Amino acid sequence: MASSTFSNDRARQSSAGASLLAARWQRVRSGALALGLVLSGIALSNTILALQHAWVDSPSALDSLVSLSLACLGMILIWRGLSASDPAASVLGYAGGALLWMGFFEWTWRNFTVWLDIDHLMVDGAPALPGSFMLIQASVCLFIPLTLLVAVNKDTRCRMMLWVRGRLGLEIPDAKGNRSPQHPARVSATETIFIIWFIYLFNISLYDPRLIGGSSTLYLISLALLGGWLVYLLNRLLRISQPGLAVRYAIPTAYLLSILIDGATFTGLFSAYWIQPIRFPFFATAMVLLFALSVHGLCQPPGAKQPRAQSA
Repeated sequence: MASSTFSNDRARQSSAGASLLAARWQRVRSGALALGLVLSGIALSNTILALQHAWVDSPSALDSLVSLSLACLGMILIWRGLSASDPAASVLGYAGGALLWMGFFEWTWRNFTVWLDIDHLMVDGAPALPGSFMLIQASVCLFIPLTLLVAVNKDTRCRMMLWVRGRLGLEIPDAKGNRSPQHPARVSATETIFIIWFIYLFNISLYDPRLIGGSSTLYLISLALLGGWLVYLLNRLLRISQPGLAVRYAIPTAYLLSILIDGATFTGLFSAYWIQPIRFPFFATAMVLLFALSVHGLCQPPGAKQPRAQSA
């Protein structure tokens, strides 16, 4: 009798624990899936570029054709996203924006570094940064005014831009006013490109000996501040229940997290598996599965069931 009562109590506790975990998962489901989507997307972007660099000489006509194909695929995804509703629109916009960056921007840095004969940054007779990084640094003169134009645009719905304007006491446009609609696909694509651009500039400055990289103390302080900012963003992201909004919020969050991941590889904590797909095929396969599962989970409402085919 006592054994039966004990078994029933254990069963009730197990059931209550499972229900609690299910309830907690539902609260963080959209944010967690969105973070998995963008993180796996970052890994796969690096994997594709690594394969392109390994298999195709650059600069060359074939390399340009591959890059143009990636950019065209990105445009197609964004265009398809403009006719879709959220969260599919945000997913397509993110993927399209990442492919546009890989096709146009990466091609520009890689090829013009060779054509302009930009050499490595030399410090004390040793190469400190590759020439392509120097070219990316020079693009800050384009990045800043374009970012300011986005910030002052009355139709912008970028949450970070709105937050900055609110902290500066600038007037935020009234959503009830005469505003042109901003489609989620367009917003996520634009956000992806600007975030990747910013991450490149910031990451290079971390290792540039003329900037943050010249002081280990300043470098560690920068990483600590970045970590604090990341904790804040993760906390906000995991509270978002709307899948489309979660995807757009996960874009800056995941890319900031990638800076810390890159830093860990530089210290030797683990290898950069995402740029060695031939050596680590299991990791590349896992990222493909994570990306596919994240897309499926975001685009399928919680609790939705596939209709069963009726038998004749």
